[in-house]
Amino acid sequence: MGAVGLPAINAEGLRIFKGRHYVDVAEIGTVQVAQDADSGLFRARLPSESKASGPILLRDPDSGLWYPLEEFEPVTFALSDSRLAAFRTALVLRDAEPAIDGLHRFGGKLYALIDNHAYQVLHDPDASTPVASVMRIVRSEDPVASDRANLYVATRPGRSEPIVFDAIQGWMGTTVAGVGGMMRGDGAEVPARPGMRARLSQALNRLRSPQSRARKLFPDHTDEEISRFITSLGNDVSGGLTQRESAYKSLKTELDAWLQQSANAAPPGTSPTHAQQIAQSLKRCWRHQTGAIYGLRLAAAHCRR
Repeated sequence: MGAVGLPAINAEGLRIFKGRHYVDVAEIGTVQVAQDADSGLFRARLPSESKASGPILLRDPDSGLWYPLEEFEPVTFALSDSRLAAFRTALVLRDAEPAIDGLHRFGGKLYALIDNHAYQVLHDPDASTPVASVMRIVRSEDPVASDRANLYVATRPGRSEPIVFDAIQGWMGTTVAGVGGMMRGDGAEVPARPGMRARLSQALNRLRSPQSRARKLFPDHTDEEISRFITSLGNDVSGGLTQRESAYKSLKTELDAWLQQSANAAPPGTSPTHAQQIAQSLKRCWRHQTGAIYGLRLAAAHCRR
C-alpha cells in the first residue's frame, strides 16, 4: 500500500490516521501495524484482522525505514582457537565479572573473555543493529586498536574479527554485511544503551518460534526430534524453553569458571587443551550432539544427569 492520503511520518516513524498506525517498510511500502502486547514492538497487520499476525518490525533510525525483526538478527558462528590465536593478549582476567554487555574494562580498554583468553575489542557502530552490538577483536599493536573512545574505524590499518554477544552461546563470530540502509551508527563511546539492547534481545527471543529456540539449544536434532522435544514441554512451551536456555547458560558459566580455576592451579607452561576438551565435551553432551566427543567418564556421567 502506498502512503497517499496519509499524514507525514512523526518522530517515532509512524503515520497515524483515524487512530490507526502505519509504517514505511523497506522494499514493500506503507503497511498498517499494531503494537504487540507481549513485547511492546510493532507488528504488521491486515486491515481485516482484529489482532495483528504479521512479523514484528523495527525502524532503522538512519534511513527511517522499517524492517522485519529477523533482518536485524546477526548471522553467527563458533570461533575457533586457530581463528583467534593472532589476536590473543597476555592479559589475565582472573575472577573479574563482565559488565551487562559481556565486556571487561581494564586500563581504559575493552576486552572480551573467550575460552579464558582475553581479547581487546572495539565497538563497531556502523555494523551494529538495534538488537546486536557488533564488536571487533583487534590486535593491540595495530593502529586500529589505539582509539581512545574504543570505536572501530575501518580506515585505520589493522586486522579485526567481528563478534557479537549471545546470552546462550557467549561470544560468537558474525558477518557484518546487511540489508542496504539497515546498519546504523550511534556515535557512542562504548556499546550503547545495554538496557534497550537487552529488552530488544529478550523480545526477539520471545518472538522466535519454539522450533527456532529449540534448534538453537539442540542444533543436531532432526525436525522430528525437535517436534517431540517441544511436545514434551507440555502446556508451557515458552517457560520450558526459557528454563533450558537458562540451564545451558549456567552450565557455560560454571565451565568457564572451572577452566579459569584449572588454569590458575596448573603448573607454569601447562597446556589448557585437556581441560578445554572436557568442557567442550560436557557442552556437546548437554546439547545431545554426536561426533568427536572427548571420551571421559566424567562427561558421560554429566550427560546422564
